[in-house]
Amino acid sequence: MPDGWLEDEPDMVPDPKAEKPDDWDDDMDGDWEAPLIENPLCKDAPGCGTWNKPMIDNPKYKGRWVAPMINNPNYKGKWKPRKIPNPDYFHDPEPFKMTPIGAVGIELWSMSNEIYFDNLLITSDMAIAKSWAEDTYSLKIQKLDVNSANIFTRIINYSNKNPWLYAVYVVVIGLPLVLIITFCCSGDSKTADTSDDPKKTDEMQEDDPEKTDDVDEEEEEDLEGEEEKGSDNVDDADNPPSDEDKAPRKRRARKE
Repeated sequence: MPDGWLEDEPDMVPDPKAEKPDDWDDDMDGDWEAPLIENPLCKDAPGCGTWNKPMIDNPKYKGRWVAPMINNPNYKGKWKPRKIPNPDYFHDPEPFKMTPIGAVGIELWSMSNEIYFDNLLITSDMAIAKSWAEDTYSLKIQKLDVNSANIFTRIINYSNKNPWLYAVYVVVIGLPLVLIITFCCSGDSKTADTSDDPKKTDEMQEDDPEKTDDVDEEEEEDLEGEEEKGSDNVDDADNPPSDEDKAPRKRRARKE
């Protein structure tokens, strides 16, 4: 052991400056422990903790003993069946010329027992294959789609086959819908302009000669009062009535 080795001192010690957080809950978080830091006493010492002698390679070690391998005198190799000439073998110089096919075998692994196969066609002519598909497979798929699809899907499929129906949809459904939205959502663009309304201001307004509507009850009372004052002035001998007083008074037009 080197001189000065601190065998009783651990390599890591709790940080004395660490403090327990305020939100630490012992019931929820467990017992609080300060984080570990390197032992400051071990910085100047050769080492701390339990001292163990260093290991070196053993010069006399030869490894684990294993028995040497030799050839097995009784080994005859992996057995294989003896081959003989195939009596059914024949050489086909023209393999592209196939004999007529009498049946077709299909090997299929499935979890359903309700799978059926029909209309099998084996040909090298693509035109024949397409013709048979249109006459059999396409009709079958259309029949299945009609039986399984909902009403909306049926309408879409039928409309795709007859594009002129989309124009009918636009006229019958789209146009009324646009008109309804236009009349319901659009407000009255003509807003009343209150700037010229005499009832909304206290300023003096000129009489409108074109309007001949009757005055309100309050205006009629004012006119009657003025007429009575005019009649009183007529009785005054010192102030004879003028031509203007004798002239009939005109009724003021009501402001709309």
